[in-house]
Amino acid sequence: MDVTILIPARYASQRFPGKPLAKLTLPNGTTKSLIEMTWEAANKVRGATRVAVATDDTRIAETSRAFGAEVIMTSEACGNGTERCADALARAGIETDLVVNLQGDAPLTPPWFVEALIAAMEGDPAAQMATPVLRCDTTTYGHFVEDRKAGRWAAPPLSLIGRDGRSISPRRSFPISRRAPCRTRFRSFTMWGSTLTGLQRWSATEHGRQGRSR
Repeated sequence: MDVTILIPARYASQRFPGKPLAKLTLPNGTTKSLIEMTWEAANKVRGATRVAVATDDTRIAETSRAFGAEVIMTSEACGNGTERCADALARAGIETDLVVNLQGDAPLTPPWFVEALIAAMEGDPAAQMATPVLRCDTTTYGHFVEDRKAGRWAAPPLSLIGRDGRSISPRRSFPISRRAPCRTRFRSFTMWGSTLTGLQRWSATEHGRQGRSR
């Protein structure tokens, strides 16, 4: 399977302008930007045949090319990472079996997490899009609710998983009993894998356009 990992990155965030270029100090005292660390994490994923940064910003593009990344320039009209990935694939004429969206501010994403997503898609040829989740306990859920009230999340990263394996990701937190077992409540991540057909179909839907970046 041909797998392309795209790293959508934008500079014009309302909450943290220029976040992909923000630098972290490593244990050895050196510094690296979030976008470079994310790119390095993506290149450690087994099974990935291509890794590229997708951006509309020349500052991010120049920084990315400086550390060796392939860069695909996208439209400034892209409202979220999904739209940016779709635009990048179209502009670069990329034909691939699976595209993985790995956000440009996710440097701590372990390779196995992405590899598990790829394996899940390979194991289910009928699946057109998938996203990884981790079980969310009551304490963590409570933190998300408080963060949502404080305005730190536009929408909580939560999902409900049905018996058929399909997920529902609400735009707001959903009511639960603190004493109820957390069997179907999961934490979702801004990472997904998709076939080209699945990405094109999702990008064209109202739901695909709702997750506008802030």
